[in-house]
Amino acid sequence: LGGAAIRIKLSNLFGTTPVTFSGVQVAPSTGGAGIDAASSRVVQFGGQPTVTLAPGEERMSDAIAMPVKALSDVAVTMYFAQPTTVTTLHTLGRQTAYIGAGRQLAAAQLQGDKAGQRLSYYGLTAVEAASAAPTRVVVAFGDSITDGYNATVDAAKRYPNQLDDRLKAAGATRTAVVNAGISGNRWLRDVTGPNGYGRFERDVLAVPGVTHTIILLGINDLRSAY
Repeated sequence: LGGAAIRIKLSNLFGTTPVTFSGVQVAPSTGGAGIDAASSRVVQFGGQPTVTLAPGEERMSDAIAMPVKALSDVAVTMYFAQPTTVTTLHTLGRQTAYIGAGRQLAAAQLQGDKAGQRLSYYGLTAVEAASAAPTRVVVAFGDSITDGYNATVDAAKRYPNQLDDRLKAAGATRTAVVNAGISGNRWLRDVTGPNGYGRFERDVLAVPGVTHTIILLGINDLRSAY
């Protein structure tokens, strides 16, 4: 959704060692590895530009004074001063993450190579927009069908994305759709990600402003064990 400010959530929920984010900035994306450098903003956590997350910890940033339009692309750039293993990730991101050496937080074009590109989200679990307008939030909760398996990379064509597009086109401009799908997820067993029963409270009920949910989960429970 659009708003006058945003904030982001970083996570080390599944980490076994602390993770230090030595710097984080957000900016409007100009496509690919490019950003609108003049509009880039430093992200702070409790007034500090760096944050260390203990194993199992998640942290919401301070509000960032960067107005955004609905359905616009926001780039989140992270800097790690030391070699870092980030184990809290969304594997089936279907969105290219660009990795380059050095501190490039406000670079108009992140410098890297093809080998450094990934299709996963690392350590980033939410981007929220602030607005005083009444809002509805729909959480799509499920497995790979929701997550976007085989959806076109970098095209926002997962079914929750397309549902969001249709709602906006129909005039529901203050209704948001959150994708809480995990490819391979099950209701009762931790096979790919935490089981649906165990993560429902965090991934649905705890989403700020949630008013509705769509549940499409269970096909992996019917498959033979693997």
